Amino acid sequence: MAKGKTKARVSGIVPNLFLDVKRKRSKDLRLQTLIDGKTLAAQIVLKGAFDDRVVWDLPGGAPPDYTPNLLAKKTIEDYETFLPKFVKGHARNSWADGKPLQESIRRERAWSNMLDELHPDEAAVLIAMVDGTLNKLYNSVCLDLAKEAFPELFPND
Repeated sequence: MAKGKTKARVSGIVPNLFLDVKRKRSKDLRLQTLIDGKTLAAQIVLKGAFDDRVVWDLPGGAPPDYTPNLLAKKTIEDYETFLPKFVKGHARNSWADGKPLQESIRRERAWSNMLDELHPDEAAVLIAMVDGTLNKLYNSVCLDLAKEAFPELFPND
């Protein structure tokens, strides 16, 4: 590395893991980096981004009132158990009769509030997860790599 240059780091475990994977030159190194960095939050993001059975009950893109907060301290790990509330048909998102637990406006407000409490790097990962564009944000993080690293997340149909 040239003198005076440092590798850019991002905030949060999951964005840093995906950035490390992106920087690896070989598939084997990317795979091992992803496996070594295994966290529940990273697995939730990978499943949410690449599993076709996960359908997000949210509009695409960042909410219109989202304002990046560089001073935010919360991470994706802080919301691991909250994220299923945004998945269509998930038990945490519906009553026993299948009707949504919250009206869309309340769900979208909760999503927006959550993103506001996250560092922009963390929020960008979640927005890309919901939009299905995680592999555009971190081009080496893809369905095939996720399946190979964590086959239990993507069982055969």
